[in-house]
Amino acid sequence: MDHQKLDSYIKSLLVDDYIETKVLDFKEAKLTEEGVKYAGVGTPEVQLLNLLKQGEKLTKVEIDEKLGKDVSKIA
Repeated sequence: MDHQKLDSYIKSLLVDDYIETKVLDFKEAKLTEEGVKYAGVGTPEVQLLNLLKQGEKLTKVEIDEKLGKDVSKIA
């Protein structure tokens, strides 16, 4: 059914007091690409914390290798 037909049916029902309408306002939030990534694997800080929880002593270079430099520089 096209929009114009539907609109005319709704207006007809309104005029005859068969229905009432309300305008609803809502907001939607979406994650960015980066947010989706962090929702899956955790923020850089959480990734670092999880790595350190394993109890292994690591140098900065080893952390960079395990997490990646882009993550470890943020954490």
